[in-house]
Amino acid sequence: MRPPGWTRRASPRAGRCRCIALAAFLHAVVAHAEPSSGDIASARRLFSEAAALRQAGQWSDAAAKLREAIAIKETPGLRFHLAHCEEQVGHLLEARDDYDRADALIREGFAAPDVGALLEPARVALRERIPTLVVRAPSDARAVGLTIDGEMIATEQLGSPMKLDPGNHTIIVSAASRAPFRLELTLKEGEDRVVEAQLSPTLASRPALPAPQGAAAARHDAPQSAEKRGFGLRESILVAEGVVTAAGIGLGVAFLLQVNSRSDRIAQLNNSPPLDGTSGSDSTCAMPTSDRVAAACGELRQAIIDRNDDRVFAITGLVVAGVGAASLVTTWLAWPSPHAKEAARVQMIPVIGGAVVRGAF
Repeated sequence: MRPPGWTRRASPRAGRCRCIALAAFLHAVVAHAEPSSGDIASARRLFSEAAALRQAGQWSDAAAKLREAIAIKETPGLRFHLAHCEEQVGHLLEARDDYDRADALIREGFAAPDVGALLEPARVALRERIPTLVVRAPSDARAVGLTIDGEMIATEQLGSPMKLDPGNHTIIVSAASRAPFRLELTLKEGEDRVVEAQLSPTLASRPALPAPQGAAAARHDAPQSAEKRGFGLRESILVAEGVVTAAGIGLGVAFLLQVNSRSDRIAQLNNSPPLDGTSGSDSTCAMPTSDRVAAACGELRQAIIDRNDDRVFAITGLVVAGVGAASLVTTWLAWPSPHAKEAARVQMIPVIGGAVVRGAF
């Protein structure tokens, strides 16, 4: 047990150990922060190579060399020259960030008087070249999402100017229950573009139309009533029977006219000089006395045969027409239209000595 008021005194050796450890740690940090002379030489060599590439117009390769030098030791000059290279290849946003970084390094105390004089004019000129894009969505759209060139953009950016590099860009705007909006566009340097996203509602999200009432309901039901009154099985059968009837009548009438024509021809042949009133079956044609008489008799017999055939066809057509008409009437009477009952309104009005039946059909 320690006596009251007793305190442990630090050992001088222990204090010296802690000082040595702290010094070693600080030396390691400084050694890591400050590149060696060999690294500095490598950075200078990379800067010289970048300058040669810039003179040759190889801006992307020069920018790559400058980034390697910055990885060794970052200076305002390296950042300034990197931003200039990025400007030449159209990477204006990266150039803006590198100009800003060069300015921050100068403010931290890095001595770069040559860069400081050129930095602000370069930044002002660059700001005028950077295009802006404003994307607007319908005010009633919900859960709106925005992607530009495959990168998700915060919803708060909708309706606000966004700075982009000049060139081609792909804009996609999506929303709940809406068809996505996609647009390919090309921004020019210094351009300010506004895009109105057309987000059409999908079929599933469109609200159902309210049921019509009153007069509107009557107009709405009219097409349905017309559809109900359209052709069904009964109407199809009636049309078919009507066609058969019409075809039979046409066939019968056509062949009856042909029979009359054949009869006129037969009478003409009978009264011709070779036959002179023969019927075509008497002894004159049974035993023709000359070739002329034989030819006339043959023509007469053929005319009689044709007239008989035409008469058969005429009778057949008229019979078919009769059957079709009978079927049409039977179907019409035995199979009433379902709308006939709705259309018929019959009233029996009593009068003196009887009653009067009045109806509308």
